[in-house]
Amino acid sequence: MQIKRNIHKTNATAPHLPEGNYLENRLGFWALVKEVNSINNTVTVISDTGFEYKNIMVKSDEWVTINKSKNYIPSQRNLPPKDSRVFILTPTHSATGAFVLCSGFSRGDENIRTLWAKNNSELEDKNNCRETKTQGGWDITEEYADGNFQVVSNDGNITITANTTKNDQKSQPKEVSVKAWNNVITVNENGIKITDKNNNVFESKQNGFSITVGNSKIVVSNTSVKINNHLEVTV
Repeated sequence: MQIKRNIHKTNATAPHLPEGNYLENRLGFWALVKEVNSINNTVTVISDTGFEYKNIMVKSDEWVTINKSKNYIPSQRNLPPKDSRVFILTPTHSATGAFVLCSGFSRGDENIRTLWAKNNSELEDKNNCRETKTQGGWDITEEYADGNFQVVSNDGNITITANTTKNDQKSQPKEVSVKAWNNVITVNENGIKITDKNNNVFESKQNGFSITVGNSKIVVSNTSVKINNHLEVTV
């Protein structure tokens, strides 16, 4: 393990550290990721005491299973991007065997405070849901009580919603919907409805479907076809 002291703050003063094993009395430390290496699933980090550690392994969130009957090894590569704040676990009180365990918030992270409750009125909602802001900027929300789930793109143009339970307080109907650039696909217990950004509509129902284009509407059932509720063809 290559270790070097490198202070990464302007005018920073390094705390005094004894020579030898700097991690002797520590089970871990916070650090910032400096480099990422997907060849061996490791990172280079700068520790909270200013040391640089190379080839720190990153844990897998999928069980790494060695099974000779399979031609693959189940696993997950999810390397923290550069400048990520990570916690390095050091079970041997040294860099040998150290690995990236997790990440963590800081109260100084203003840009992530949208994930936190701003006041007491938001507290219960925030306490009972999982919120994720991905590296690509997607917002993902899952509610613990009913499993209702929503994904929103960073620019707000795409929203994917899966509500397994109706929630009137939050205006959440029991449905699955995809909204993209003002086009909407909705699926519920009654059927499917597709509305494009020009307000043209296709809607399926139990006994048929309808198509609306501008002021024209065609309704098709098991026994007939109606156009604008006037012309009817019976099958």
